[in-house]
Amino acid sequence: MKKLALIWLSICSSLAYAELPKSVEMELSKEIKAYEKLYQDKRGKKIYGYVNQKIIGNMAEKVGMPEVLKSMELLLVNLIKNRQVSLQMDLPDAQTGISPSGIAYAIIPYVMNIDGNPVKEKMLAIKDGKMWTFSRFNSDNPLMKKAIQDVYPDLELP
Repeated sequence: MKKLALIWLSICSSLAYAELPKSVEMELSKEIKAYEKLYQDKRGKKIYGYVNQKIIGNMAEKVGMPEVLKSMELLLVNLIKNRQVSLQMDLPDAQTGISPSGIAYAIIPYVMNIDGNPVKEKMLAIKDGKMWTFSRFNSDNPLMKKAIQDVYPDLELP
């Protein structure tokens, strides 16, 4: 029985990456580690550099507030600088895929601790060109989902 449970666990774990080639999976894992380390090192501007500017720009345009982009960067930089913030992504539990147009992506559960208060959410990782970007993802937020789908119409989002 224990052996059967281990086999089942192994199969389920491997299914999490069933749609990503091994090289892409390894590349994403490396980028996640680098991204998490930026939080440890309090590198707010570098963290903001990973934010998908196409998506966030689309959202700002939809609400008619392009100045939101600069405000978001300052807010993130100040949060990282003035608070104890850590990030831990759960890549083995990610939903992954490659869109029909060849864009690799993953929806990754994560825990962000802010001054010891954990917040559980999901992150959308998208390989846009040669760079991986990370954006908070909430499938219950229609504005967010629409902004993503406007930029990446063939991603299969929950």
